[in-house]
Amino acid sequence: MNNYTVEQIINSSKSYSYLDLNNYELTEIPHLILELKNLEYLYLSNNNITIIPDFILDLPKLKTLDLYNNKIISLPNLSKLTSLQRLNIGHNQIEKLPDLSNLINLKELNISYNQIEKLPDLSNLINLEELNVSYNQIEKLPDLSNLINLEGLNISYNQIEKLPDLNDLINLRELNISHNQIEKLPDLSNLINLRELNISHNRIKKLPDSIGKLKKLKELKASNNFLKTLPDSCANLTEIYNLDLSYNKFKYIPSPIKYLFNLRYLYINNNNIKSIPDWICSLTNLYIFYLNHNQIEYFPRIIINLIGLKGLYKIDLSNNLIINIPDKLLQIKYKRNQLIIMNNLINLDRKIIPKYIKYLKN
Repeated sequence: MNNYTVEQIINSSKSYSYLDLNNYELTEIPHLILELKNLEYLYLSNNNITIIPDFILDLPKLKTLDLYNNKIISLPNLSKLTSLQRLNIGHNQIEKLPDLSNLINLKELNISYNQIEKLPDLSNLINLEELNVSYNQIEKLPDLSNLINLEGLNISYNQIEKLPDLNDLINLRELNISHNQIEKLPDLSNLINLRELNISHNRIKKLPDSIGKLKKLKELKASNNFLKTLPDSCANLTEIYNLDLSYNKFKYIPSPIKYLFNLRYLYINNNNIKSIPDWICSLTNLYIFYLNHNQIEYFPRIIINLIGLKGLYKIDLSNNLIINIPDKLLQIKYKRNQLIIMNNLINLDRKIIPKYIKYLKN
């Protein structure tokens, strides 16, 4: 709880455009706010507010309205707040959104962590740069083609089965569609500014060839799908440093990966991989390499060369079917690396194991 009363704060803010009432255990929005004729930025997050009163609409200069983490069930018609640029109503109990078409100056809209099943028409929000609708119960997305200024789109943790055409969103930098029920990705050719793509926890069996057009992509998270291979066009994604293909159906490490020379984090654990190709040593910037929970039976000798890489920190081969490891591996004294081989079929004397090898659980 803050040291000043809400009334004191409001009375001392009459000449300001900014009012911060976060974390005040408020159960309602104080009517005194109406006296702040110059109010542009109103922060009311982390309270216990249940209703947004109509008088909030009498603040025409309002640019930011932050009601994050309250107990709001419904919203009034916000159409009068035409100056609004940022609206955050995340972490509430809202089931339905009002018409937002008048909020043409809106740049950020956060409705995450609610109980919303359907989105209203968003086509008028042409200045929107950030849209977060994650953690709701949305089954279908409206047409987003007018949102050409959108840079961040988060629709994760919903019940969406199909994506609309996204090719008009040419300024998109971050796209998170994880934790839905999507089976197929649309054409991605025009998303040339995309830096981060998260498609994990869906039902995707194949990536489109157009993914190779995303040459600025730095992170691709595709875990927990049904992928068996990658399209050859993935070889063009040379800016990627983080690639997560864990929990899929891969039987081998896809060959396009050998051209991803900037790769630092490679997660291909929890698949059906049986061997590691020699070309893996061409990834000289590797820092983390996870191969645990696969079907590897013979210790890949190429791992000895990997351990010699200057930047490599960790290789995880735990929970495979490896029977033995070469003697040469036991003679290496590197301490900056970690080689994890526990929960295999290897039987070694702990006294002869170098410190960098994690063989048994502590």
